[in-house]
Amino acid sequence: MVDTNLPPPPRGEWHRRESRIRDLLKTVERRSFPRTGGRKAMIAEIDSLHSVIEQIAAAATPENYELMLRDLETAEEAWRATGAEVELAQKELSNLRAEIVETGDIAMLQEVGVYEYRHPMQDSQAYADSLKDIRDSMKQAVKDGEAVTATQNVWTVDGSEARGRKMIKDTSKLLLRAYNSDANALVDKMRPFRLEASIKKLDQARRTIDRLGEKPMNIAISDHYHELRKMELELVADWLVMKEEEKEEARAERERLREEAKARKEIEAERERLRKEKAHYAQTIAKLRSEGGSEAEIAGLEAELLDIDEAIETVDFRAANVNAGHVYVISNIGSFGERMVKIGMTRRLEPMDRVKELGDASVPFGYDLHALVFSEDAVGLEKQLHDRFADQRVNLVNMRREFFYATPDDVRGALPEMGLSNIVTEFHSEALAEEWRASEATRLMEAPAQPS
Repeated sequence: MVDTNLPPPPRGEWHRRESRIRDLLKTVERRSFPRTGGRKAMIAEIDSLHSVIEQIAAAATPENYELMLRDLETAEEAWRATGAEVELAQKELSNLRAEIVETGDIAMLQEVGVYEYRHPMQDSQAYADSLKDIRDSMKQAVKDGEAVTATQNVWTVDGSEARGRKMIKDTSKLLLRAYNSDANALVDKMRPFRLEASIKKLDQARRTIDRLGEKPMNIAISDHYHELRKMELELVADWLVMKEEEKEEARAERERLREEAKARKEIEAERERLRKEKAHYAQTIAKLRSEGGSEAEIAGLEAELLDIDEAIETVDFRAANVNAGHVYVISNIGSFGERMVKIGMTRRLEPMDRVKELGDASVPFGYDLHALVFSEDAVGLEKQLHDRFADQRVNLVNMRREFFYATPDDVRGALPEMGLSNIVTEFHSEALAEEWRASEATRLMEAPAQPS
């Protein structure tokens, strides 16, 4: 019973509390609820709080003020509890989303080649050796009974402890075999971009096995053995990436050796040609002198002979200096568009032979030459240009792909900044792109006429 002799209640306090509760409810309503099964329950709770408020407001009288005040406090506590649940749910959802985004980003990057090694090693053989060690450790763990844990309590079957121990042992083997079957399948199907998903599947396989063996024998895959199998997955993924990198490096090295062989062959052929030409001029001069030929004719041939000697010295220098060669800037508008160039180098005596080879059947159109520079250190000059345009690389993963988002004029404009403005011996700003332009013109002429 409410004491009717209470003094008149402070109506301002009542209205202040009522207004506060209504404001709190509106705040909860405006929250961005997570789209989970708990959303409906939270909204239902808010609706019930609304009902409480309406009832309290309708029944508020001086006589039952204290009772109404307690009801308001109860409603306020309920709101706080609901608000706390909302905060907790939102925080949990944010954490889950962050985890999903992180996993998705890693998978996406790994799928396109940006792979982060879990266990960095020198080469694929080091990974193969580590895999052997891990697998030896796994075999030893199984042999020592450390792969599976089980109850230590006495277990009997038909009153026999021996039969009970045998049942635990057989069941442990069976569950371990099921776990290893899943793990082996993940290893066999491993791709580097699947590593995160494979580890999660292995964790799930372990939880399944542990659940099956939980009662009454408490059989479970040991932490030690599970970690060994996870490390196996990581090493296999790393090994696959390293093998692919080594293949790419071997391919690039074979290409370099082929280019070197062609350069040496060209140098030897040119040297032999110059020697024969020198011998021919020397014989001609000797014959003219013996036969009393004119001095003017002899002097002209001797000048030619000096030019041949200089050419021989140049060829000998090229043969001795492995860094000497030409740096070239080429483009292929028809294949890659107008804002892309390739910056490379060749040791060939005739650099255009290399440019023509690059425009073989692997691209629809041939390359256009924009700049050609001879340098005694062509390797160093090429690296300088690559470093200058590093932030404009097309392929950020394979540094052997020498394409850059730039125009020939961009490259020429960067040379003064690098102190190389005087080295360009040949430069063409515009690309001829004859085959591409002719193809586009033909395509335009063959296009069906549009009705007016």
